[in-house]
Amino acid sequence: IRSRKEHSNESIDDILFPDKKRKDNEKKSKSTVIVGNDSRKKSSKQEISEETKSSSIVSDDADARLSYSGNAGEGASKKTPASNERSISSERMLARSVEDAIKDKAGRRPRANSTDGELNLPQRGLCDERIVLQSHTWNIKRFYSTENSGAVSTPQPRGFVNLGNTCFLNATLQCLIYMPSFCQSITALPSSCYDTNGSSKKLHGQRITVGLRSLARMAHGIASMEKNEPPRTKPIAPKTLHSLITSCKTSGHRFRPGRQEDAHELLVHLLDAMHEGELFAAGINPHASGWRDRLPIPRLDETTFVHRIFGGYFRSQLLCNKCGYKSNTYDPFLDLALEVSKKSLDSLSSAFNEFSRKETLDANNRWKCSGCRKMVCPTKHLSVFRPPLSLC
Repeated sequence: IRSRKEHSNESIDDILFPDKKRKDNEKKSKSTVIVGNDSRKKSSKQEISEETKSSSIVSDDADARLSYSGNAGEGASKKTPASNERSISSERMLARSVEDAIKDKAGRRPRANSTDGELNLPQRGLCDERIVLQSHTWNIKRFYSTENSGAVSTPQPRGFVNLGNTCFLNATLQCLIYMPSFCQSITALPSSCYDTNGSSKKLHGQRITVGLRSLARMAHGIASMEKNEPPRTKPIAPKTLHSLITSCKTSGHRFRPGRQEDAHELLVHLLDAMHEGELFAAGINPHASGWRDRLPIPRLDETTFVHRIFGGYFRSQLLCNKCGYKSNTYDPFLDLALEVSKKSLDSLSSAFNEFSRKETLDANNRWKCSGCRKMVCPTKHLSVFRPPLSLC
């Protein structure tokens, strides 16, 4: 058992990735061994390089793509440590291809000492979970620092203009843009994040991501600071983003101007669109028949930055009342709908209690227990096994 003093000396990487720390210690011990001849030295170096090859794919790939940034011009080549850190985080936030995720053997394993092991959820996959966790709280020094001077100046928050019965749009945008995990992640993305082979053609979800990125940078004054302009205080008219939302052929007509719509429906539309855009960028077609069963890595589609921030997991548990055997099933979700009734009108906690209420199945829904091999009437319990990061 380690003492509190030993825990205090650990960094966030040591806590999230204890296996990586153990491997690093093994590498150091291997490199300090006195070897008698040059051939043994060469073989030990080859072993270390092969061992670190799979664990460094993400960082090497990110550093290789840092040749471009979202800011064009002469000032783009001169970066402060804060802007360089923002660029590195943005590259790791982007959806990697399925091929890169397969090659990353260390990233395919679940994160140690967490619920990832029970879910069999990759710790990196398409988006490194560690980067999302680091953006969970506001980092004012990195978020508002300018590239030229490195000074930190917090601009005045800006509101949104009502375009005509668009209260549902403005309320949703305010929640998204001032959520630290989402805002810091999306503003760090480069403007050309979805451009491939010189083509600027993007899918609907990818255009939504770029539009939200631009709007968040305007609301926080990042674009003005990069141009050395005084911060603007007037409200923003989100006409461009509203046009992008209504341009969707399948569900965009529901949010056309002049109609009163539901903010929750808009939020679900935005999250689904951005999540789908990330999957297509990684080479996964979510519209193909049986696409999830053909994924080379289990739950790979649940590792986009959208799912890392807003995704949670239900646990449906069946308990055998005879032998005590438990059967657990885990299902992902991006939104949670609670029933409003007389029993759950008092508070939010009472609504959650009603949602996760246990029930005993009747004789018509008997279940064959894998423990005692008998047909029983089990107790079913649906609960939130892992809440989204946005609610933590």
